[in-house]
Amino acid sequence: MQLRRARGFALLEALLAMALFASAGLAALWSLQHTAQQQRQQLLQSTAMLLAQDLSERMFVNAHQTALYARTWQSQTPISASDCTQQLCTATALAAWDLQQWLDLVRKQLPQGDAQIQPMPRFVNAWSVTLAWKDERTQPINDEALPSCPAGLRCWQLVFSARL
Repeated sequence: MQLRRARGFALLEALLAMALFASAGLAALWSLQHTAQQQRQQLLQSTAMLLAQDLSERMFVNAHQTALYARTWQSQTPISASDCTQQLCTATALAAWDLQQWLDLVRKQLPQGDAQIQPMPRFVNAWSVTLAWKDERTQPINDEALPSCPAGLRCWQLVFSARL
């Protein structure tokens, strides 16, 4: 009789150890998934920073046509027939082509990427570029720091001067 009790106790110990290892494994997997999500969001934010810097440099090069770069969320950008890498363009055509090329990059590199480009009325030659993209997290986003950010999207903003 005593031998059977010991076997039953060993089985209980084994089941308890398996449950403990399974819960530790699940905790490790959850932590790994959470870390991967954070890394993805950091990568998207870095991409947004680089894209905003790219646009600021494009606008600095074509500083006399900065007004042509202005756009609101989800606005259509006129398609430029001129490829300014293949032929000489006027400053106006360069601005349209530049913006079209840049917006293509935004849409390719940021999930559901969009941009708003606006002059800062209180400052001379100052511009604001706000980039938005779809956040993979499930909880709703309320970006209080950027009230102009579309609902459900993550935003990053750069303010810069287009001229020296």
